[in-house]
Amino acid sequence: MAEPTQMIIVSISTIHNLNGISQAGQTWKAILDLIRRTPGFKRLYWGRQVEDPERVQLHVVRGLLSHHHAFLSSPTYIEFTNLLSKVSYAPPGLTIRHALISTFSPQCMSLGLGAPVTGTVIYLSTTLAWDMAWANWVSIVQNVPGFMGIAGGPVLEAVDGHERAFIALVGWESVEVHEAYHRTKHFLERRGILLDPAEGGYAYFGHIAFQEEGDGEGKEIGGDSKL
Repeated sequence: MAEPTQMIIVSISTIHNLNGISQAGQTWKAILDLIRRTPGFKRLYWGRQVEDPERVQLHVVRGLLSHHHAFLSSPTYIEFTNLLSKVSYAPPGLTIRHALISTFSPQCMSLGLGAPVTGTVIYLSTTLAWDMAWANWVSIVQNVPGFMGIAGGPVLEAVDGHERAFIALVGWESVEVHEAYHRTKHFLERRGILLDPAEGGYAYFGHIAFQEEGDGEGKEIGGDSKL
């Protein structure tokens, strides 16, 4: 079942240890605690991009898409951006997207569920042939050494002016294992499977070292509170 996911991308200097007991770490903890208290919260996961460690992605899963939109128009969102301004370079210069993300492999370990890194990319202007192409790729990639799960789904907003975007999130044992696969004949002969039905090409390729923080166990945490 697809999970409505709010994807928040923000720049935070690596000077700030977000897992530590420093002031920045405590601020980040306060941000995550604030998110956990929002209506519809189910779980969140976040991480720095390996290729650009100052680029942080925070993914929040809530029960309904309307929960995400309610958060963005609430006083809680103002509190969120105020806290973020203490560690981020340029709030409110955030990138926020929404996607309906599903897992497509058994025991999927991407999405902060155990994979050390998750390769992520957004395909742009997908055609009617996309669903069949994606199903084909799902069946192929599961047999690649180092694979640890595949997830993805349609992005609900236009991405860089392109409608019908689709985000893919594939868990891997390491960046090196994934990049090694990209150099194989097996991959080079099949890379067009997803590129051909993506008329706008792809964007925002990278690897995120996701970690999971908090699980609402499907409950509507804070569901009775006013935003």
